[in-house]
Amino acid sequence: MNQPTQNMDAATEHCLNCGQPVTSPYCGFCGQSNPPKRLNLKTLWFDFQSRVYGFDGMFPRTLRDLTLRPGTVARSYISGNRVLYYGPVGYFFIIITVYILLASLLNVDLSEFTIASSNLEALPQGEGQLEFSTRMNHWIVENMRLVMFVFALWSVFFTWLFFRKSKYNIVESSVLIFLISGHVVWLTIMAMVFYKITGYAIPSHWILLLTFGYNIFAYVDLYRYQSRFKVFLKSILLILVSYVSLFLVIVLMTVVYMMLNPELLAKFKPSDKSKTEKAR
Repeated sequence: MNQPTQNMDAATEHCLNCGQPVTSPYCGFCGQSNPPKRLNLKTLWFDFQSRVYGFDGMFPRTLRDLTLRPGTVARSYISGNRVLYYGPVGYFFIIITVYILLASLLNVDLSEFTIASSNLEALPQGEGQLEFSTRMNHWIVENMRLVMFVFALWSVFFTWLFFRKSKYNIVESSVLIFLISGHVVWLTIMAMVFYKITGYAIPSHWILLLTFGYNIFAYVDLYRYQSRFKVFLKSILLILVSYVSLFLVIVLMTVVYMMLNPELLAKFKPSDKSKTEKAR
């Protein structure tokens, strides 16, 4: 009866996970414990902490340091320390997933939340424009991971372009962008929770301003080859150029899409009723 437990407590000659020879408490190839501990509440709790928070508090450390010193986190990862913090792309997608899952748990319609925070319905729009804006918003919400990933890549290019004298290549430049792009999602998460509790949607432009400020703070914290004032000015110019150019690309794509869909373009023409009301 006790034989399985005795075998479990005995040291294994080969890792149960990868099959490699192992004599230490943990496999040097994959990290599997040796011998494997018997399953109980303590081992389940340890596994939960390891998976969710990361070994040795990796997740809370990443949250704290990204808030206080994002440039230091990026610099540490670029320099080769890959175990102190979560990887940039992994962290980016984890936080987006947390946002989506939390919205589902709170029963918050992200499309409605986005429309309310951007105040689309209050904008003066002709016939069909609100419908187009709503459809576009739904598509963005449904493809949130892809949209945010493309936005991040766009920022990566301009970051590398503006700070190319830092000697960071474009992949190294992406570290900071993915970290801070994921981290600012916490602002939207808090706004969504506030919306669920109070019914009031914080205007998206406030979140955008905070995002701009945090991005500038991160740039100044990372790039040390120039004075902080120069990095500050270049960061502002970088953000303006990247967002304006992205806006122009989106406008161009929208125009092309509408030209290829004449029935949609017709909805943007003022109706007779709109002309009458305007004349009055």
